[in-house]
Amino acid sequence: MNGINKKEQIIEVGEKLFLEKGFPNTSVEDITNALGIAKGSFYTYFSSKEELLKEIVSRTLKNIYEELSKFSLEHKSAEESLEEFVSLNIELAKSYGPSIIISLRDFGMFLENGREKALGSTIFESIKKLIEEFLKNTIGSANEESIMYITGISLSIWIETFFFKREINKKEMAKLILDGLRRNK
Repeated sequence: MNGINKKEQIIEVGEKLFLEKGFPNTSVEDITNALGIAKGSFYTYFSSKEELLKEIVSRTLKNIYEELSKFSLEHKSAEESLEEFVSLNIELAKSYGPSIIISLRDFGMFLENGREKALGSTIFESIKKLIEEFLKNTIGSANEESIMYITGISLSIWIETFFFKREINKKEMAKLILDGLRRNK
């Protein structure tokens, strides 16, 4: 197994164990035992399990940002754009559900540290700007309340999709979102 694959395997198994057992209840030894590698191999790539958690969270946020930044609004009605937005959120929940849980549940304990707080703030601010641009292109304006509204809707879609495995009617959800945004204008 080469170095890149080993690092990726450590990330994958760490994420799986953090999800199953929680970050505080998962040890480096649990991760290395699951992979059948020596602890030294873990420390070749990560200085601590906290560093592994930071890597998982950072990748998740960056991947979500990249997916959101690909979202295109060209030549679409507000309804079509919102329907695509709902679809994208469903796909994000399916693709990144476990990572999102770890990010929200376990990474919070590190947010007091300046560097991690800065990383989270930078990525969240970038996502906020994408949402603001989306709103301006979709309904013509964006304010703090509408950005919070869209963020809340996104989280609700992720929860319904990932935790409850519910199918969401994209057209109906897009209509509800648009109605709410228009009332807020």
